Amino acid sequence: MGVKRTSMCHAGLSRSRRDGRGVCSCLVAVLGCLSALLAHPVAHATMPRAPVDLRLELGGEPAVGAEVEVTLRIRPLADAAAVALTLTLPSELELVAGETTWRGVVRAGQSHALTVVIRPREAVPATIQGIGVLEFQDGTKLGESRAVTLDLGPAIKQKSALPPSKKTQTGDPVIEYGP
Repeated sequence: MGVKRTSMCHAGLSRSRRDGRGVCSCLVAVLGCLSALLAHPVAHATMPRAPVDLRLELGGEPAVGAEVEVTLRIRPLADAAAVALTLTLPSELELVAGETTWRGVVRAGQSHALTVVIRPREAVPATIQGIGVLEFQDGTKLGESRAVTLDLGPAIKQKSALPPSKKTQTGDPVIEYGP
């Protein structure tokens, strides 16, 4: 057995010498690099936010049978070829006046509002969603959405599929096992 001497090769890899022969320990180097990569967190890419200020506003306190204005307002922060606005109303809300979609041109810094008048039909929670999309010359579309829930009453309760529970004469619950 010869003497083992260790030196560093030009790539920072460990090189061993036994009896005058040089052998590069690539496996050790590869494992070292992998462990270094795994020790550092990996950055994840996220979708860029649309360069837009989007607001969804109510023009009063909603109540069943009463009319209320809903406004979706957009202010682009960059020039785009076109701007599209869409309001989505659930079936619990009646559209009294206005259009729920608009498409046109709005320059950076300017604003445009899409306003409708609605009337809640039922005393249940109803969510209105507003979407604003910037469409650029190269075909790229970037958008934002906002939602507001009108709290008009309790949520609709689902009927239980379980049979009613049985009770003893004293009112204690009865637990049944088996068929």
